[in-house]
This record gives sequence, C-alpha cells and structure tokens, in this order.
Amino acid sequence: MQAGVFKTKMTSNLAYEDIKFNVDLVDAAKKQIEFLHLVDKEGNLYEGNLVRQAIFRYEKFWLPLLNANNNDRRRVAAPLDICWIWHCHMLSPLSYARNCYTLFGKMLNHKIMVGKDRSEGLVFTEQLWKQMYPNAPFCNKDPMSFDIPSDYVSCLNYDLEAAVYRQRVFYYQVSLPHYTDNRFLENSIIRYKKFLHMKRSYPDSFIVPCFDIDLIWHTHLLNPLSYKSDTMLILGEHFGHDDSVNDRTEGSKLCRSMNETQIMWEELYKERFTNIASMYRGLPPIGKLKNNSKDLVFQSCKKIALIEILSIEHVEVGRKSASNMRKKIYIIDLIKLEKPTNIKSWTSKTLDKDSFSVDSSICDIITIKVKQSEKVGFFKKNVTQVKGYIEVNTLLANIPMDVKIYNNKTIVNLSDGSFLKINYGITVDRQCKSESVLRFHKGTFRSCVLSEYIEQLELVTLPQLPEGVDSVCSIGVHELRNRTQTFTCHIMHSIPLLMSAILVFCKNKLSVVCQLIGLEQLPVCSRVADKSKCVTVDPVNFERAILIKNNDGDWGIAIGKWSGFRRVRSGGIPDDPGHLEVKLYSMNTKSWTYFNFEERDAHARNCYEFKIDDTQVDLANGSIRFWKGSNTIAEHIAVSFSISLLHVLCRPRANNLEPRQQGKFKQNINNRIQQFDIGKVAMFNAAGMNQATPSNHHIRKKYGRRYYPCYMGGATVLYSGDKSGSDWENDLENYRNECGYGFVCYRDANGDPYGDDGYDDCFGESNEGSDGGVGGGGCRYSGGVGRGGEYGGCGGCGGGGGGCGEGGGGCGGYDGGGDGGGCVGGGGGCGGCGGGGGGGGGGGGCGGGGGGCGGGGGCGGCGGGGGGGSMWSLWRLRWLSWRQWFCNLLWFWRLNENTVYSMIKPLYFIYPSIKVKSSLYKDALILNTVELNKYKEEMKMLKTKLDKVEARIEEQEQYSRRTSLRFHNVPAPTDDNGDIIKPINTDALVLDICNKNLKLNLNTRDIGRSHPIGDIKDGKIAIIVRFLSYRQRQLVFNSKRYLKGNKSKIFIAENLTKHRYDLLHRLNTLREKDIIHSFWTHDGSIIVKTTENARPKKINSRQDIYRLGGEVLEGDDQNED
Repeated sequence: MQAGVFKTKMTSNLAYEDIKFNVDLVDAAKKQIEFLHLVDKEGNLYEGNLVRQAIFRYEKFWLPLLNANNNDRRRVAAPLDICWIWHCHMLSPLSYARNCYTLFGKMLNHKIMVGKDRSEGLVFTEQLWKQMYPNAPFCNKDPMSFDIPSDYVSCLNYDLEAAVYRQRVFYYQVSLPHYTDNRFLENSIIRYKKFLHMKRSYPDSFIVPCFDIDLIWHTHLLNPLSYKSDTMLILGEHFGHDDSVNDRTEGSKLCRSMNETQIMWEELYKERFTNIASMYRGLPPIGKLKNNSKDLVFQSCKKIALIEILSIEHVEVGRKSASNMRKKIYIIDLIKLEKPTNIKSWTSKTLDKDSFSVDSSICDIITIKVKQSEKVGFFKKNVTQVKGYIEVNTLLANIPMDVKIYNNKTIVNLSDGSFLKINYGITVDRQCKSESVLRFHKGTFRSCVLSEYIEQLELVTLPQLPEGVDSVCSIGVHELRNRTQTFTCHIMHSIPLLMSAILVFCKNKLSVVCQLIGLEQLPVCSRVADKSKCVTVDPVNFERAILIKNNDGDWGIAIGKWSGFRRVRSGGIPDDPGHLEVKLYSMNTKSWTYFNFEERDAHARNCYEFKIDDTQVDLANGSIRFWKGSNTIAEHIAVSFSISLLHVLCRPRANNLEPRQQGKFKQNINNRIQQFDIGKVAMFNAAGMNQATPSNHHIRKKYGRRYYPCYMGGATVLYSGDKSGSDWENDLENYRNECGYGFVCYRDANGDPYGDDGYDDCFGESNEGSDGGVGGGGCRYSGGVGRGGEYGGCGGCGGGGGGCGEGGGGCGGYDGGGDGGGCVGGGGGCGGCGGGGGGGGGGGGCGGGGGGCGGGGGCGGCGGGGGGGSMWSLWRLRWLSWRQWFCNLLWFWRLNENTVYSMIKPLYFIYPSIKVKSSLYKDALILNTVELNKYKEEMKMLKTKLDKVEARIEEQEQYSRRTSLRFHNVPAPTDDNGDIIKPINTDALVLDICNKNLKLNLNTRDIGRSHPIGDIKDGKIAIIVRFLSYRQRQLVFNSKRYLKGNKSKIFIAENLTKHRYDLLHRLNTLREKDIIHSFWTHDGSIIVKTTENARPKKINSRQDIYRLGGEVLEGDDQNED
C-alpha cells in the first residue's frame, strides 16, 4: 500500500488491458496460498524466539548460500522457518532490493516452490548447506539448543520481526477455497492491472487494495526481479509496498484511504471498487478458543468402571453400639460380610468380594444397606436396616481413561444419621462403547447493547453502525447438559447490523463462534470456474451462509436456502410449504454434507432429525447424542444451532406477520386444516423464530426484493446492482432463472431505478419520446408493464412475472402514436394505442411490425392498422391467475374496446364446458370416497384377525420353550496356553454349574440337548439348555439364588421369545425412570409391580406398557392388543 493523498489525476495513454506480466500469476498465487498454509499449520512462526532465530539463520546462513547458488538451473529451497522470513522480506520490495544491493551488489531472485518441487529442492539444498555450514543444522528442529550470538547485530535495515508479526493475519483472509479458483484469480489479475493503472493515474495517492488484489500483488512481489522490471515499465519506478498501516478503526488513515480509493476507482472505471468475496474477514481465531479434549468428552459419557473396596468404616454420631450388636453391610447385593460382626470397620480381607463393576448407563445410584441385629431375649432379635446412596455419575465424573486411582474417599450418609467412610480404588474401562445425551434447556431472549458482549464478540466481524443508530441487539442463552457437563449457547441478533452470531461455551469457556457472512466473503457461482470445490452463495434464491470457527481456524460453512415454496394457484395446483435445504462444507476434508428437511414429512413424524459424523441431533426436542470418541461435540452443537438459525432466516412468512407471531403452514387433508406449528420445534424457537431477526422476510419487507445483505468495508451494504451491467447486476443477469425477479419497480426517463420493490405496482415510465424503462416483475402473478413515452417512445419490456413463473406483458406507447412494446412471459403485450392496434396474446413489436416474444398473437402496426391476436394462447396457460387476467383487462380497456371484446368472447364457450366437467369430477370423487371407506373397514377387520393369530402363534412358541433355560457368562474351558478348547462340551459345563454351584445332583440323562449361542466375549459364552422334563428345568431355575455373588457373574434366565424380550427391554426403561417398581418372569409370563405394595400385573403386549406410561417407539402400533 503506497502512502500519500489523492491529488491530481495524471493522464496516461497506457490502458490497463495493455499491461503484461512476466510471471504466471494464477499458478503462482495458488502456490503462495499452499505455502502460507504450511506456515500457518506450523503455528509458531509468527512471533517469539523461533522467529528471532529464523531471522539470524536467514541473514547469516541463507542469503550468502543463495548468493552463491541463485540461478534458475539450480533450484534451491529454504527450510520453512527461513523461507517464511525470506517471504516477509520480499513483501517490502524497496527494503529487500536495498539490502541485496548493499550486501551482494545484485538482487537475489525467488520463485515459489511447493509440493514435489520443494521436497526435491530441500534435498538438493541440504547438501549445499552441509558443504558451507557443516556445524549448523539445516532445519532448526531443536530451538532450545540453538543460541544466537550475543554480539549479533543485523545488517538489514528493516524490522523483519515486526513484518512477520503483521503477516500473521494475511493467510486467514485468503484461505477460503475460491482464492485458488482459476476464474476468480483471473478476475483478480484484471483488477490488479486496474490497480496499477490507477496508481499511474493518481501517483501521489495512498491506494488500499481489496484482498483479491492484495493476493496477486503479494504473488508478484515474491518474484522480485520480474516485479521490479514490470513496475518500472508500468509506473516508471520500483513500486513500494507498505503493510504497516493496519488500524481499521473509524477515522483512521486506512479507512479514509479506503473511501478515497473507492471514489477514484468509480471515477476511473465507472464500477464499484469493493469486490464480492474479497473483503476483510476479521482476526483469525487460532489459539483464542478452547479445544474440547477426548478426556473431557469421555467424562460426560456413560461408562463402565471397576470399583475395588479398600476399607469401610461405620461412624455413629452421639451414641454407642451395644456389645451384642451384630452388623451386616451390603453394596448393591454384591458385597457382604461373611459373618455378622460387632466391629465398626471392614477391610478387603473381611469382605467376601472386594470389587465389582458398575455400568453408568444402567445403574445411576449405588445403594448401601447396613443391617443391625440385637438380641432382646433368648429367641427374639431386634433387626434394623439403614440405607445410604452414592451417585454413580458423580463417582465417575473426573476419572480419566485407563488410569487406576487408589485411595479415593467418599462419605455416605445413612438414614439413621450415621455415616460410612469408604476408601476405594477405581478404574474406567476405555474399550466400552460409551455414549452421552445432551438435553436441551431453553433460555430466554433479552435486549442488551453490543458493548456488554464486546469481549466475546472479538472473533465476530461486525460492520460499523450507521450514525445515530443504537447498538441494541437481542441475545438468548440456552443450555445443553447431561449429568456431568454443560454446554451454553448464546444466540445474538442485531437488526441494525443485519447480523446474527452463535457462541458455544463449554464449561464457561468459549469453544466455537459462528456468524452470518455474505458476499463480502463468498462469491456467486458466476465468479468461479469449479463450483464443486468452492463455497458460493446464491443471492437470487436468497441463500444465507454461516461461518463456523473453532480454535484451529475456520471449521466449516453452512449454506441454507428455502426451496419448493408454492402458494395455492388456480387450475388445481396445490400449495407447498417448501423445505429447508442445507449444505455444510468442511474446511478440513474439503467435502460437502447435505441436509434436507421436508416440512410435511417432518411434521407428520414430529421429527426434525439429522446425523453428522458420530452425532445424532433431534431439533424437535433439542437432544444431541454423541459417542465417547468424538472431540468435535462443540462444533456439532454449533452446526445444530446454525441449521436452526438458517431455518429462521430463510423460512418464508406472511407479509403481515410480526416478529413475535408464530407462523403456521396449512395443509388440506379430507376437508380438514392441519396446522404446521413450527413454533413447537425447540431449537427453532431457541434460534429466534419468534424474535426480530435479520431474516429474508425482514430484508424484503424493509428494503425490497432486490437487496441482499453484504458487509463490505466494515459497513452493511445492500447490493442492488449498477447501471454498468458489471459486478453485481451482471452476476444476477447471468444467474437468474425462469421469469424475472422483480429487482426494480420504477425507472425515470434516464432508465435509473427508484422507488420500492416490484410487489404489485410494476410500471416503468418515460417522457418526451424516450424509451420506457424495464418494468419490474410482480411479486406474485402479474407481470410488470413498461409504458412508452407520451410522444411516441417505444414501450419497455414487461417484467416477466415476478419470481413466480407467470408472465405479464409490456404495453406500448399509448399517447401520441407510440410503437408497440415487446413483452416477455405468457401474457403478451399490446401495441401502441395512439397510432396502431396492439396484438392480443403475443404482443406487438416495437418499430412497426416487429414480432413479440410472448406466447403468440398478432403484431401491432405502427401508425395505424394491425390486427388483434386470439386469447386462446393466454387461456391455455392455466397458471395465469384470474387476478392477472383482470388487471390486463383493465389496461386493455384503456387501449381498445375491440381488444377487450376479443378477450371476453372465447370465455362464453369455455365456461359451460368447465362447469360440466367439474360436476362429473365431483360425482366420481364421491363414489371413490365410498369405495375407499369400505376397503378401510375390511382392512381393519383383517388386521384384527391377523393380530389374534399372531398372538396365538407367539403363545405356542413360548410354550414350546417351557423346558429350556439360558446360562449366561459361563467361562469357556481353556488349555495350558490359555486358548479355548474346541469343540466346547456344553453338557459338562451345565452339569458342573448345577451340581457345584446350585448344589443339585444331575447327570447327562437329565439334559436333552445344549449348545452355545452367540459369540465368545472375554472368554465367556452363553448356553441354551433343553431339559428332559419341566420338573428338572424348574428345579434348576428355582436354585439360581445360589449363584448370587459368584465371581464369574453367571446367571440363569428363562428362554423367552423375541416379542417378550422386547417387552422386558421396555419395562427396564420404565424401571430406570422410576415409573414401575420391579418386574420378573415366571413360566414365560412377565409380571410387573408399579409400587412396592401394589398388586402384580401380567404384561402381554405393548399396549399394557403404554398404560403404565411407556413411550411409543418408532414402528409401534398403539392399537395392538
């Protein structure tokens, strides 16, 4: 950036198109960005001792080596730290040239090397280095052992350390994918040529480039010999580059110069200077946010832990135990004393079993019971029992993975006022498949000023407020939490700035920042060559973009738009609420992820779910489920709120809907209205559905349809195009689809736009013979009209229906003999009424007889004559609304009564035919409805019969299993090497358990058949056994109580059908939620007790569980009996 103030314009015969360069700047710019990525990934080359060491190595080692080997035939590549210092030195071309000439008498050249060229160059250069500096390391891999001599004084009269620090933010500004796109770079080179041409025209000015120009300028500077020769030829001098002016506050030199540069540019080139996708992006977030470690995520997940009891002490406050008091202690019925004792403490030696496992997904609380018995007579005992509880998640919250922690202490308060002191060791299993669910807790929105959040919003690029506007915004604070961890999300909306932001905190530390971005950072599709590799935004369809940033930089960009919205139309075309389409670009993988939220389907299922990586999100209730291996949970929370915010910003609303009114879509089903209440979706509400937001609805209502928010140069700009046809309007012209968009409503005699958007009044007028302006498209169904001047000017084109697909025609000049106007769309236009008749359906041509571009019809003559075209073509366009037809009728009445009659006459013959057909269709619909109801009743009867048959079959299947049992966690036999012996003799294993553990006396004649089921896990198997008689089976099952507390955790269960296992699973869920007290099985029947004293109930179907309070799961039939 060259210092100075803009003064006198210097004339020059050199046009910017004639400027040529000796370097392929497109290829070199791509290589520069790749090199900057390497430096940025290194992370420690912007400041500190490593930078000072690199400057010393650059001056004392590299420049002499380069001087000896600086030619194109011997390509040398510097180590990364030295190459970065060299890079920053060359960005000050005058200082670099002065230092090179002072030290070596010549300019040392440079070419950017990356990839394979750089790797080969490093190998070659390391050999040269070892020859010249055998005692100095080529790569500074150990900065702690490298010392700069105390007497070192730099010979370079340029502060390289400060220059390196200033360049720390440049890569972030050009790191988005479009900066490596060929078309974008080619356009940037054209703007760079204009930049140099403007410097030639205003030599004393301080010109501030946008970042697309600055990237090409830097690339040119990194080829110092070519840069010097090119600038000498173009400007007559070696053009300097000053990057020391970085103050962007209002009134600073940079801001003043930016405004002056825009004025000069627009004066010289008749176009805007601020460029799409090339503006300041703010400070990079690297190192300013909190990373979520895997241990932090693991702490919040459900897990399995092995707990080893070291000692237990019972402390009684204020009373003494009697000498004949005997005590037993139980911990979830797994640990107990072998014998009652009157002592008050126990150790692992006095416990039958001193360790046990706890699964936090099943067990929330560990119950400890202390039974005390005291003799009160010769035969009687007074037995009391007290309880205490330990919360499992509190116990496991801060335990890291695979680390055994000894001497943990906890105190358990008992119900009688005494307490237990427990000393234990604990280990958490790393291999368990743990998950966690974050539950959403909605907060409230409140109004505040931005200055209250200025510290948190440091990484949000906020545009400058207009003068006299208060910095008021609304902020909502919501929480996502489980038992051990809380994420807090702040949603900010600022109407004056047209800005929304999302801040995600983990344990009160900022982890992720999201903000709305627009055309200041992202290009439109027409500006890039490869749309699949670039992130673009489509302003025509009012796409909105949200940038997601974490501690490593830009994490992703979410693009959302509302698609498929359609109002009710004539001709039987139904309405459609449309749906949100979101695509997420990952900056790490350079890939896209797509989300589609169909409104009707989502409401029918009452579900707004999506999955990203290993995280499952339900927007309806706000729950987020993730696994222990995830370390991007904060980013996924940000994606969830970003999608919700995009829904709020993009969703269409009624024009009269106030910000705090909930919108509802309506769908006609069997003559009933079904309400689509979006306000019931938790995360849509949390994102600001009922708040004032910078939504598409707000922008269109306040500013008009032709505006799109863009935050350029620190200020909010509403882009509406310019007369040059370049830049914004040119992009829209190339990108618009179908009919017109309705950008402009009124144009004056010079064709300049004024007025509001083209909702209904869409006319372009002119006077004194000039041509009429282009009429803005109507916002619904009627097209705009361009009227000719009063003294015979040609009529302008009609705006081809406003964004809805129906066409409206353009009218010709109507007073003074104007020629017929051309038209676009289905309606067609009329010829001028003063001097010639107009065409009906197609539209008269301008200039006497030229053909229209509508849907057919006659040509209007100039100065009289011309025939009226038929309106059959207009009628055949079914989507043309009656409203548009009536508007056209009123206009044509002013032009020619004969034309009106020619329009109305065909309707006399069409209407009776339509009425007859409508009556026939209605009768057929009634008959079809009767038949349909009949089939529905038959289907219902068949389903009832089928359910009964299935119930009988299931009962018979369970009866066939009445002699079978399942043995679980049976240790598999192993040899001396620890290998499992196969085939496994399951009969022997079952008999061993029955005779040794269950204290029975069975032999092989009692077993009909046995075999293993499932896979061998941790050396244990499950066995299914069919006994020869029900009596033998029942004897074994009743003896299972002897297995309590066994070290192998063997247990016996009944062999149930799949249906009954499903019922057990659902009952277990109810028991975890304390909805029921207990449940068990008996002879294949499932019994449940809702409370401890309640009567047992038999469970036969899911309907029985629903009556107890169970949830309806996906695929359930609530009518099942």
